This record gives sequence, C-alpha cells and structure tokens, in this order.
Amino acid sequence: MAVSLRRKTLDLEDIAKQIAENVEIKDRTYHFKMYKQWFVGSDVVQYFIATGLAKNVSEAVWLGNVLIKEDYIKHVAYAHGFKNEKLLYEFTEEMKERASLSISFNPHEN
Repeated sequence: MAVSLRRKTLDLEDIAKQIAENVEIKDRTYHFKMYKQWFVGSDVVQYFIATGLAKNVSEAVWLGNVLIKEDYIKHVAYAHGFKNEKLLYEFTEEMKERASLSISFNPHEN
C-alpha cells in the first residue's frame, strides 16, 4: 500500500522492509517476560527522521501509526498505537508471511 506525505508517495511494504534492515531487532525482556524479535518505537522514529522518510517526530509517529493501521507492525500487547517511546513493536504475522515471499527481507537476520 502507498500513502502520500508532503507530495511524495511512500510504499508501506518498502518502509517495513527498511525497518527490518536498518533498525535493531532483537529479543527483549520487559517485566520479566521475554519477547522475541522486537524493535523499539523511538528507534524507528529516529530512523524515519534520519533517512528523510519523516521531517519531524510528528510525521514519524503518524507514519508508524499508518503501519499499525495497515497491519505491517503491532505493539507487543496491542495496548498502544505507535509512539516515540521505548515501547516494543514487531512485524505482524501477515507482514512476516508477505516478507517470506521476498528474498531480500528477513526481519530475523539482525
């Protein structure tokens, strides 16, 4: 799916692939529970801004929420939308299945 931001079109699947390739994804412990292959929202925000996918935090958070709404990523407990915080997110099962069709995308490589 593609969305428009400041007169440019963004391919959400491509953005999800960029997250997988450039943002740290690893097993994390939170409240004594182990979560496998998760990434941190604030890391994604930093990546979006550093690469120009978003010009500021508001745009980066908006883009993260579009990724959630369109079923590319999800919060660890489905308790939050996308936030510029140290909250844990992962790729949805649907995204993982779509990604398995693409040789260049493997969120578990990192």
